[in-house]
Amino acid sequence: MGVSRNTVSKYLEQAEPILRKRPRQQPVLEKVGPRIDALLVEWKRRTTPKQRITGTRIHRQLREEGYQVGTTTVRTYLREKRRQAAEVYIPLVYRPGDVAQVDFFEVTVEEDGTIRKVWKFLMRLMYSGRDFVWLYDRCDQLAFLDGHVRAFAHLGGVPRRAVYDNLTAAVKRRVGVERELTDRFGALSSHYLFEPCFARPGEGHDKGGVEARGKGIRLAHMTPIPRGETLSEIAAAVLTEVGEVAKSKAGRDGKTVTERFAEEALMLRSLPEVPFDARRVQLVTVNRQALVRLEGVEYSVPSTWARLDVTAYIGVDTIDIRCMGKEVTVKKERRGWSLRDVSPLPQGTVTQTPSSTASGS
Repeated sequence: MGVSRNTVSKYLEQAEPILRKRPRQQPVLEKVGPRIDALLVEWKRRTTPKQRITGTRIHRQLREEGYQVGTTTVRTYLREKRRQAAEVYIPLVYRPGDVAQVDFFEVTVEEDGTIRKVWKFLMRLMYSGRDFVWLYDRCDQLAFLDGHVRAFAHLGGVPRRAVYDNLTAAVKRRVGVERELTDRFGALSSHYLFEPCFARPGEGHDKGGVEARGKGIRLAHMTPIPRGETLSEIAAAVLTEVGEVAKSKAGRDGKTVTERFAEEALMLRSLPEVPFDARRVQLVTVNRQALVRLEGVEYSVPSTWARLDVTAYIGVDTIDIRCMGKEVTVKKERRGWSLRDVSPLPQGTVTQTPSSTASGS
């Protein structure tokens, strides 16, 4: 309103109406304002984030067209337009047990002497700041579902809501603001009784808590590049380190993450009696050499199963193959590493290539 602090103080003490001054005339802005708006619309499709419209460029164009206006006036006008168009951000207050945010992040690890790219699954409880993190070979639906099962078991409960990007592992189709869930993710959310919520496309700040924390864990707990014999060993070490820091990391209220989680744990939904089975089920026929081909890799099974149909339960680490009341468990082998997944190591380092055939008999 253009009223000074002293004027406000005076009229709090005196029951008199505030006489607002008439706004000052701005003849130059009134003249050039419509032309600036027209230029912004005209040039909108001819810009990029790095080649954007500036006040100096607008001022030069106006001068070339014969307008008598100063640079400060143009910049002030553009600043006010940006202010009016800017989205308003409200500090969010999270209730205990109400919401978690989930995302994947690409990270680098050194597994058995080989530096390679993997995916970090992160679930963050927004009230306490408690994190669950695990590492996977792929960013697919199997890892997505398995991450939830591990996270809920680790946290000892389930939040009422979880916030996601519009990732294909969870969303089959978007119709306006509505999302049609994939069958497997719908089954997971029904099993644990939580509500899936989704950020607006291209608006990462809708779940800024997990976005920022994902980068923070990469810098604080995965630098220098963590190493281990297996990916599970590296993931367990990172999770342990994150949990240890939570015991001493305090928030604005002076409470540590662990102390706040003790409050939040009481408000989480109870875990179901039986955890969700995240494994993918596939029917496959055993060939005459008693081999089954799953995800591009051949696994051997008992010779008595040759030419029979078997059921494979494919997990992130192991595969259970069942036939005639019997079951064989084999270690899941990778289909192979692409050049994008493997980074060069210092000279003299020995690397290993995964085998294309695994024995399970």
